[in-house]
Amino acid sequence: MTWWEYFVVGSLAGLHHASIRGYKDSLWEPFEWLKFWRSILFGIIGGGVAYWLNIKINVQFNLLSLSLFCLGSAVMIVESYKWFFRLDNQEKYVIPTYFTWFGKIIEKRSQRVFIGIIFSGLILLLLWCFEKNIYLNSLTNLYRGLLVGLIGGIAASGGGSFKDAPFEGFFIKKFWRSWWVDILGGVIMAPLMPNNMVLLLMVWGWDRLWIELYKCLLLRNEAPGKFKIKGIVYKDWQIRRNWLLIPYGLSWLVPIAGSLLK
Repeated sequence: MTWWEYFVVGSLAGLHHASIRGYKDSLWEPFEWLKFWRSILFGIIGGGVAYWLNIKINVQFNLLSLSLFCLGSAVMIVESYKWFFRLDNQEKYVIPTYFTWFGKIIEKRSQRVFIGIIFSGLILLLLWCFEKNIYLNSLTNLYRGLLVGLIGGIAASGGGSFKDAPFEGFFIKKFWRSWWVDILGGVIMAPLMPNNMVLLLMVWGWDRLWIELYKCLLLRNEAPGKFKIKGIVYKDWQIRRNWLLIPYGLSWLVPIAGSLLK
C-alpha cells in the first residue's frame, strides 16, 4: 500500500468517529466543526503511525486491518485528549469528561496533563509488551485472538467503569459487553494480523465500530449518560443531524471492502 492509501484510510477512520459522535451528541450540545475535524486529524495520525510501522518493522496491512487500527488509534487519542488535556465546561455533564480519581474531578489542568503523560507512557509500555511478547506469538491464531481480545475487553470495560461508575453506578451488562465484543473481534482479526500490538489496537477499533453502531440504531434519541439533561435540548437537530449519516455510511465502505477483498 502507498502512503496516500494510509492517509485516505486514516481520514475515513477519523470521519467515522467524527460523524457518529456528532450524530449522537448534537441533540444535547451544539455541533462543533472543530471537534469534527479534530477526530479526522487523529485518524490521519493513526494512518501515519501505521505507515511508519509498515516501513520500520514491516507490519503488513490490508484495508480491513488498517481501518480498524486507525479507528482504534483515533478513539484512544481523542479520549485521552478529552480526559487529560482539553479545557471544557463541565457543568453540562453528570459524568465529567475530565480525568477523575474515584469520583473526584481533577480540575487543575497541570495535574491532568502530568497524569496524562504518565498514562500515555503506560499505554505505550503496554503496546510494547504486546509487541515483544514471545508467549502470545507461540499460540495459535484462535487462542492468540481470544487472549488479546479478552485483554482488550478488560481494558475497555475497566476504563469505562472507572470513569463512569462513581457518577452513574455500576452496570454489569454494560461491563461485560466490551469483553464479548472484543473477544469476538480478536478471534476474527488474529489471522489477519500477526503483530499483537497492532492487533490490540484493531480490537479497540472493532469495539467502537460495533458498539457505536448499536447505540446509533437503537439508542439514537436517548441521551448519552454523560449529559445532565436527558430531554432533547436541540430539537431542530433531530432532522439536521441526519446529514452526518452520509459520511458515517461512507466510512463503512473501507472495512466492508476490506472484508470482501483479499
